[in-house]
Amino acid sequence: SRYAIASFARDLVAVADIFDRALQSLPPEGAEASPETLSSFAAGVRMTERSL
Repeated sequence: SRYAIASFARDLVAVADIFDRALQSLPPEGAEASPETLSSFAAGVRMTERSL
């Protein structure tokens, strides 16, 4: 059971890192960014969601 929790925590940290990188990739204009930029951002968030 200890090992299962450790594995879960490691996976959760990986997902948190992905979200952090995704947020850093947003341009300064945020929601005003080009549709292509926002589409790529949304695709990355969807991939992260699936990894959960």
